Amino acid sequence: MASKKQKHIPKTTATTIATSTASTPSLTATTTKTISEPILTKYEKAQVIAVRAEQISNGSPTFIELDGTLTDPRDIARAELFNGKIPFIIKRTLPNGKHESFKLQELLITDTN
Repeated sequence: MASKKQKHIPKTTATTIATSTASTPSLTATTTKTISEPILTKYEKAQVIAVRAEQISNGSPTFIELDGTLTDPRDIARAELFNGKIPFIIKRTLPNGKHESFKLQELLITDTN
C-alpha cells in the first residue's frame, strides 16, 4: 500500500533584524527562490516594533510625519511599520543552517499577526 508523501514546509528557527542602508546588498524575495513564506510573523512584528521604538526613544528621527496625536514610541513604530517606512531587513535562520533575508517592505504585514 503506497502512502502519499506530504510536502514538508520548514519553519524558521530564529530571526535577526538588521537596519538597512543604501550600500547594504541583500537578498530579496522577488529575485531569489525562498523556502519560507514572505509573511511577517507575529514574533517578527513584535521585535520590529520593539527595536524601532527603542531607536525612536533614543532620539532617532521618525520616518513619518507626526501630527501631534502620536507621542508613544511604540505607536510611532507601529505607524511606521504599517506605512512601510521602516528600512529593516529580516534575516531568518532555517533548520538546515542557511539563512533567508527579506526587506521589511517585501513581507506581507497583516493587522492580525
